[in-house]
Amino acid sequence: MGERGVDARWLLVVWLVGCAGAPTPPPLDELTPSVEEVAPAEDPPPPPAVKTPEIPLELFHQLAKGEVMLGDFIDPGEGLLLTEANTGSPAGIDERSEPDGSIRLARRACGQVLYHQVERLSQELKADAERALDAMVCEGLVCRVPGQLEYDLDEIYTFRVREGGFVLESVQSVEAALVEPEVAEALSAWSADAATQRQGGRCDRHSPENNAWFYRVCHTAQDRSPGLPLRNGPSWDDDEHTTILPGRVMRDGLLVEDLGGRDDGWWRVRVLRTGDVGWVVSTNSDKRSPDNGKPVLCPVESGPP
Repeated sequence: MGERGVDARWLLVVWLVGCAGAPTPPPLDELTPSVEEVAPAEDPPPPPAVKTPEIPLELFHQLAKGEVMLGDFIDPGEGLLLTEANTGSPAGIDERSEPDGSIRLARRACGQVLYHQVERLSQELKADAERALDAMVCEGLVCRVPGQLEYDLDEIYTFRVREGGFVLESVQSVEAALVEPEVAEALSAWSADAATQRQGGRCDRHSPENNAWFYRVCHTAQDRSPGLPLRNGPSWDDDEHTTILPGRVMRDGLLVEDLGGRDDGWWRVRVLRTGDVGWVVSTNSDKRSPDNGKPVLCPVESGPP
């Protein structure tokens, strides 16, 4: 064979040897780029539940029993909002009454008024705790003290959270017993709305709700004995109660502070000029005055001097 035939044979051998040692090519489908399967993302975990703040019933019981001081839960700059809603008293005219005879008041207690109101509320809470501590209930930041006696009002204490504790914002006094359910519901709704509208208020000398605590003696000039006696109890019975200030001292125009006490037409007041505290009748009677039935305590429009 010629030289070219030998070269061709050697090339064929080399090619065959090279093919025998070469790896087998992968199948076509394995040459196709694969798309990596991505697992679906898991839903993020729900945020932790926010615990609704609540005042412990045990703490409210301690307040009621006087083991902790009610005044420690009050901001003096904010004072304490007090609302009162009841059907009124059939015993006589009340200067505070609405046209339908009901009494609906919203007043912010500040300064000396606040001091007396905290004292009154503390005494009432202690009496309620002695009668029926188990009847008190708290839900969230609201604690309720149901009235225990026939003419008692339900008391609703509303707190808010502050750093390190609680602040008492308002106390609502609402008549619930001895009235029709729809009447009780209307009184409760008015009281709750009045408290909500006044949230965040501050003590202000010129605020109408602050001035609502003050009255002037009025309509006594024509009395057989002009002026009002200040008694140490709610009655004319000299064997039971005595006169603190004689009637001639409490003439028309004298400024008094309403301390909230009521007893069959008698009001518990403080004389701003002297600081004396006692009871006065709220309306004239036919035994003492020709102005029978007229109120003898009239609201102060512009606040205390």
